[in-house]
Amino acid sequence: MKVYYGISAMRYKYFVKKKDLWEIVLALFGMAVGGGTLLFMYIMYLNSMYVASMLINQPQLMPVTVLLLAQLLTLVFGFFWTISVFYFSDDTNILIPLPIQPYKILLSKYCIILLNEYVILAFLMLPAIFIYGIGTQAGILYYLVSFIVFIFTPVIPLSLAAIVSVLMMRFVNLRKKKDLYTVIVSVFALIFSFGIQFVINRMPQNGGQQAIDSFILQNVNIAKMISRSFPPALWEAVSMTDYNTMSGFLNLLMFIAVSALFTGILVVSAQKMYFKAVISGQEVEAKRKKIFLEKSIVKSSVLKALPLRE
Repeated sequence: MKVYYGISAMRYKYFVKKKDLWEIVLALFGMAVGGGTLLFMYIMYLNSMYVASMLINQPQLMPVTVLLLAQLLTLVFGFFWTISVFYFSDDTNILIPLPIQPYKILLSKYCIILLNEYVILAFLMLPAIFIYGIGTQAGILYYLVSFIVFIFTPVIPLSLAAIVSVLMMRFVNLRKKKDLYTVIVSVFALIFSFGIQFVINRMPQNGGQQAIDSFILQNVNIAKMISRSFPPALWEAVSMTDYNTMSGFLNLLMFIAVSALFTGILVVSAQKMYFKAVISGQEVEAKRKKIFLEKSIVKSSVLKALPLRE
């Protein structure tokens, strides 16, 4: 954590040398204004969505939708994040020669990604948890179960993304094509941002609660279909909405057990393949062919050589 977030460097710069303190103030102000505005709009939409779901007698629709979105975001972005942190970080070459088991190195990096996911999911899930809890006048047991659900929400999709990245990097050498990987991730992020903008534009901007009710009714079947295709989101929702029943307790146990199972599979995969994937990514294949220096060396002009080099 100290290396990844640069905690020691920031402490020395801002609190020992007391240099550029305005950067902290500006960053906090920007996050408060920008993040606060988006959070307010998001909370208002969730509240309207909860009211509409109560009108159609499906109060669990709002938490199911939010939990599904949280896990899908973790799965998709976790895949690119794990590849970047597992294989492209500068500390990997330092850690490999040390007497540390491969799974410990990978799990330490995994925990860094998990911590980042918690920060994102806190803004996404906590408003939905409190809106549903206040609306249904839930007791302390609901918030305890919701906290457990929040802790385990990113584990399954992130472990799945990590397992896929470890398997893929064992046979596909992306380290040689780091620039191409960066371009692919940037394009994907751009497409995702356009997708979010498209969804926001489809949301009713005017027309009050009736327009929001109509929008939710049009998309309720889609949410149900996707949740059936990705059962962990449904297990989470049932454990939250039926927290005081045996069904909710069993769904919570199932969710925790599957989370532990995927984490165990990740540990085994890391122990067997992580070092091999990292080392194979550093290998260079030699091209064996005869070279005739007299014919291959050709003098070129500076104007031609410079753009070709770049």
